[in-house]
Amino acid sequence: MSESSVFPDNRFIALDQFLNLLGFKRFEWQSLFKVFSRANCGFLEFKIGDVDIEVNVGSNESIAQDEGDVLRIIFRRTKDNVEKTATYAYELTELKALNKEKKMKIQSLKR
Repeated sequence: MSESSVFPDNRFIALDQFLNLLGFKRFEWQSLFKVFSRANCGFLEFKIGDVDIEVNVGSNESIAQDEGDVLRIIFRRTKDNVEKTATYAYELTELKALNKEKKMKIQSLKR
């Protein structure tokens, strides 16, 4: 766990938890991913219990322009007047490859 002991260190576990928290099924995630991959800039915010979640897409200043846009998931939790935050970043090309890999695994199980 991260310094806050609330959010995971592994960004792919965080992505999984985000999708589970929102109750996304595979096709819903694919639809959301399509929207993010077509956008130049945008964000969504959710509040679930005591956790605020911001999802945004835009270019990453620390990555060269030709590397593409980045999807960020930011978790914030305030408890006893103490705010804990964790930010996870994913290149859209990286998520696209991950999405294809998962789809291939699912397709092979259906045969």
